[in-house]
Amino acid sequence: WLSLLLENLTQFRGDGVLTGLFSLIKAMVKDHASVRHVKLMFRMFSVSNPRIKEFYWTHALPLLTNSWNGPRVGAGGPTSFFEFEGNTSGLIVPPIFKWPDKGYSVFTWMRLFASKSPYVPAGIAYEPYLYSFISENGAGIECFFRITRGNTATFALCFRTLEKGGGKAPIVVSSFAFSPLTWYSIGLSHAPGGLLKRASVSVYVDGKLVDSLSLRYPSVQQPYHIGRVGISAHSPELASHSFRGRIGGIVVYEESLSEEGVVALHSCSSSLFSNLVLMEKALSNIRTGFFK
Repeated sequence: WLSLLLENLTQFRGDGVLTGLFSLIKAMVKDHASVRHVKLMFRMFSVSNPRIKEFYWTHALPLLTNSWNGPRVGAGGPTSFFEFEGNTSGLIVPPIFKWPDKGYSVFTWMRLFASKSPYVPAGIAYEPYLYSFISENGAGIECFFRITRGNTATFALCFRTLEKGGGKAPIVVSSFAFSPLTWYSIGLSHAPGGLLKRASVSVYVDGKLVDSLSLRYPSVQQPYHIGRVGISAHSPELASHSFRGRIGGIVVYEESLSEEGVVALHSCSSSLFSNLVLMEKALSNIRTGFFK
């Protein structure tokens, strides 16, 4: 869309129309400007009509400045992503009829917009959800962000296992601080416990292990009919639980990946989900499960 607007901008007339188009383009180039887009912006300076040329010069220079200062696509973040505006927005995940009993893993890229949401009333805690899966009887697992204690400018990743009947285990909090407006790859590997071992979740950020936390494994006795990404499955109407930012493609594996597997996913680059051949090659020794 940005390329289409820039290529056809010279066909539009009228100060009001052009002002509106420049405002739209300015908002888009901050996150989407490529070398080709910059070349198209420079083309504005070559128009022959003196009045239009003056208008373009006035508006094109701020556009170029905006594109230079904004984050670059491909410089950390995926070229394709879901954008959540933060007001009860989210993705509905198809039912998972059999939850893996030998572990599961979640991998994605994400970027939060800000430490506050304009849709959340004052005094209400902002806890944007990454994902949430629950069964009809209330059992499940959820992962969300919470403002870091002692630093309101960053987020901590939190986990909570839901028990049958709606009971909730204590919230488990990772120590890593996520900054807004920054892309991160997140790999979460949840392994069930055994006779001599507690269930635990390993947290990987940008391909590096940052935490290993004790976390009760979700029940595998019933299907998970309700699944959400970017919002809570049990309270989707709450803006305080709505993710405001961007999430890349999400993949779920039916086993707890090792550090080697998560590093392989991260090394495929942030746009790996647009290249499944590359992803499968990198994970040729890993048993893949269900994709979402």
